[in-house]
Amino acid sequence: MTDQDFPSTPEEYGGYFSERIDRLNRAIEDFHIEVDLSSADIAERYREVLAELEVDHERVADFARRMGESAADTWHEIRDAAERAHERLDGDITTAWADLRAEKATEPHEYRAAVRAQAESWRAHLDRLKLHARLGQMEARDAVGGLDDAYQRARPELERASDAVGDALEALKEPARDLVAHLRQAARDFSRSLD
Repeated sequence: MTDQDFPSTPEEYGGYFSERIDRLNRAIEDFHIEVDLSSADIAERYREVLAELEVDHERVADFARRMGESAADTWHEIRDAAERAHERLDGDITTAWADLRAEKATEPHEYRAAVRAQAESWRAHLDRLKLHARLGQMEARDAVGGLDDAYQRARPELERASDAVGDALEALKEPARDLVAHLRQAARDFSRSLD
């Protein structure tokens, strides 16, 4: 969408943003179905991720409601916050899918490819979060540093785990799960510090 096409009133933007919220909702629903189709242990591990995505979706949807109630001169602030929240949720959904694909991999080559995609997905998500901190001129440098450190520690471990894949695929997934859980929590903590 170009700047010329970008909605210029709260009403126009509300409709545009509602469509984007619906798209995120469908992505969460698809993810939920995929989790439900997974083994019981995988489904159990992803229940918390699903719950977090659904809570964040409601938070993002609330921006559309607030925008409709805002005065014409203040809606831009709500729009900017809504955009940041939308991008964070979109990144959370993307990383959750990458994590689930790695979790469900049954062959070494599938797991290696999934872990590489997982690391790339997390890197892109963290870059978006850092950009939001810079754009918002937040005093979150320590949080950004901690988040980047978590990623830098996790990535080589994920790569080592994927390179060592073989007969012990399931045994190698456990440390990767722990690293991803730590990374997910660091990203969520950082996202909350931006609000």
